[in-house]
Amino acid sequence: MNIKDVPIIYYHSVGNDSCHPWSDLSLPTSVFEKQLRYLKKNGFTTYTIAELHELASDIPKKSIVLTFDDGYLDNWIFAYPLLKKYGAKATFFVNPEFVDTDATIRPTLEEVWNGSVSQDDLATWGYASWQELKKMSDEGSVNIESHGMTHASYFSGEKLIDFHHPKDPYYWLEWNLRPEKKPFWFAENFADDMAYGYPIYEFGMGLVTRRYSDDQSLAERLTDYVKVNGGRDFFKNDDSKGILKALYHEHIKDNPLRDRIETKKEYLSRVKSELVESKREIEKNIGKPVRFFCWPNGGYNEEVHRIAVEDVGYLATVAVEKEPQPARSDLLGRVSFGQSYQGPCRKSFYYLKFISAVESLAGAGMRHNLIRFYQRTKVSSLYHWFLRRFFRWQ
Repeated sequence: MNIKDVPIIYYHSVGNDSCHPWSDLSLPTSVFEKQLRYLKKNGFTTYTIAELHELASDIPKKSIVLTFDDGYLDNWIFAYPLLKKYGAKATFFVNPEFVDTDATIRPTLEEVWNGSVSQDDLATWGYASWQELKKMSDEGSVNIESHGMTHASYFSGEKLIDFHHPKDPYYWLEWNLRPEKKPFWFAENFADDMAYGYPIYEFGMGLVTRRYSDDQSLAERLTDYVKVNGGRDFFKNDDSKGILKALYHEHIKDNPLRDRIETKKEYLSRVKSELVESKREIEKNIGKPVRFFCWPNGGYNEEVHRIAVEDVGYLATVAVEKEPQPARSDLLGRVSFGQSYQGPCRKSFYYLKFISAVESLAGAGMRHNLIRFYQRTKVSSLYHWFLRRFFRWQ
């Protein structure tokens, strides 16, 4: 097999149904264990991203790579014990700014299995600590690589699109405003201390976006107004955004905007700094070389990829999806099995889509066996039709 044929599967969180606030990123532990059991039973070999790269074009059939983004605590609590249970390996891409610097080593599923703690005693929300990440790396079944320092999104221009309000998708704004709070984002409640009312401008992924620095006096005026007018409750007013928009236009009418966008030189310098610093910080804490970089949110272009490989020294970078052009040894694509799906029968969907992704890419010839399995279940012909159409079975 060639490196482009190996399924590189990506995950984020693995935990119980209620253990992650972003459910579309979290795979139930029962499904993850079922996937690992399937791989073991069907003779698959899991490799780290580093091992895959070393194999190059001499890769056995039934090879697979499992990758996890962001360094969530449940990767240590749930995913890692299950990986060890089934003799599987994985690569964790982490952001140093999110690593929990307060925590040491917390109990995992292994302690539940041996009876020393109960399931309810396990921590779930948050990010792994350096000690936990190092322990996984030292034990050999996980390699830790870079996901950048910040995992940021940034404003890209002056076009106003919204205002920060409860339950909106602009969580990254809080990360930018209070980076020291990043490791505790899921472990603490910041609901009443958010910068509600902050103007939201057009934005993009941090490593492919020249950053627009907005007018802080305008932002302070709007956020202060929301604070003194009820905070979160301000947005119960149906015209809350209309009020903020009027204040916005009043301010820019009376005051020249004090804003700017970074130059191309500043942008490229920032990108290189993040690529270098994340590598250095992980190496310092883990004690092993960092040789691969995974683009946050999949955002990259040829220019930043070149900086990562040629200037900083990564062996390869990793994108979200497999690229339509032939894969290169220094740019690796990954595949998803539809983990964002939250509809009916989602656990069965995840499992079947995982099998479909694996068997269609790994040269394993499992299609016939999978169809036979569903024939034995005696499901309806309509369901057979759906499965064949959905997974493109011939």
